[in-house]
Amino acid sequence: MLKKIAILIATLVISTAVYAGFEGPGASSYLVTVMSVQDLDDDDTVILEGYLLRKIQKEMYVFKDKTGEIDVEI
Repeated sequence: MLKKIAILIATLVISTAVYAGFEGPGASSYLVTVMSVQDLDDDDTVILEGYLLRKIQKEMYVFKDKTGEIDVEI
């Protein structure tokens, strides 16, 4: 009986770890531009391609790409 419980617990732990990194079809990230993220809400996750111009505060930077500049928190 104890062996069956141990196997059940091990199976649950392993199956949970397998799905830990799963991101469903709606969770895909895509590359966007500074111009297109101007209207998004705070704390939205996006992927930008460009470079940091300067540090503003502890975790705030000015980011620039070919379409403009934006303040970002990293």
